[in-house]
Amino acid sequence: MRKTLVSLILVLVSAAAVRGEHIPEAGGLDPDFRSRAAIVADIGDWNPYLDVEGRFEGEDNQFGYRSFTVGAYRRIHRNVKAGAFYRLQAGARHDDDWLDLGGGAWEWDDTSARYEHLLMADVTPRFLLGRSGVAVVKIRYEYNLSNGLQVLLLRPGYTWFHVVDRQPRWNLGVNYALYFSLNFGDSLLYEHGPYLSWIYHLNDLVKLELRGDYHTAIWSPGEDSIAAGDSYLVKDRRILIGMGLLLTPRW
Repeated sequence: MRKTLVSLILVLVSAAAVRGEHIPEAGGLDPDFRSRAAIVADIGDWNPYLDVEGRFEGEDNQFGYRSFTVGAYRRIHRNVKAGAFYRLQAGARHDDDWLDLGGGAWEWDDTSARYEHLLMADVTPRFLLGRSGVAVVKIRYEYNLSNGLQVLLLRPGYTWFHVVDRQPRWNLGVNYALYFSLNFGDSLLYEHGPYLSWIYHLNDLVKLELRGDYHTAIWSPGEDSIAAGDSYLVKDRRILIGMGLLLTPRW
């Protein structure tokens, strides 16, 4: 009887261990690094926009996610801007990228050479709070042309400007980004987290940016995991440190 009980316990423990190998491991809090360069022009009610971004990710700090975004904002009301954008990205990770390699081996697919095309549209109301503060709520819809995934971003934030002689010298912003899945995964909220940004104004044209993110992605079963009968929600928390060069020409 005792041997039977011990054998049963060992079988259950082994099954749980094998099942655990099917589930993505959450990353540690070792920081990833982001760099970007952006142009945000001012032409009357229009703000043409171009952004190039790259990230060094993972334990080995390999060059992973990168993107090119182009589009424009237009002021449609004193306190509201609307925008439309196209993005080309590579290295993005989705639920279906957790792959069964056979023989009990699972790992994330290398997506560094996979390019995806996205269309985005957003509305951004903003309101003055006091003499030096601005509250912003960004609402953005994203459609991934490459795989059909649809996302809604809601990002409230507040920016405080340090002004000297009626000119901003630097500004400090705090935001919280919430990404909602519209047609995939088991969690409506699939990414979220706060970020803090500091922008120094060298002059009217050139700005320097420092930014820190605390990002949480929520992974749910992809195609291979569903076929294996797995069910999970894994919270993958990461720190992202970034710096950027911003150009803001006026015409």
